[in-house]
Amino acid sequence: PVEGKIVFAGDDNAEDDIYMVDMNGTNLVKLNGVNNATENFPSFSRFGEKVAFISDKQDEDHSVYLVDSTGGLAELITPASLHPVYSPDLN
Repeated sequence: PVEGKIVFAGDDNAEDDIYMVDMNGTNLVKLNGVNNATENFPSFSRFGEKVAFISDKQDEDHSVYLVDSTGGLAELITPASLHPVYSPDLN
């Protein structure tokens, strides 16, 4: 969805956070602004402008959050869900 970019969950000081990096390993950027939480299973939106992911923020087990692919504060989309995946046809 974002040409030449990879989005992934990585361990940073005992917490998994969401990162984006160029395919060649340069330009590592932490995307989410969620503290004291573990984030996993990131998924780009169809055109790459957003990244959905799962977080246990605020003791909410497996809630879906959304963040801009440029970074920023994450927005709670729905509680109690697993592995967000965007539909390729936007439905």
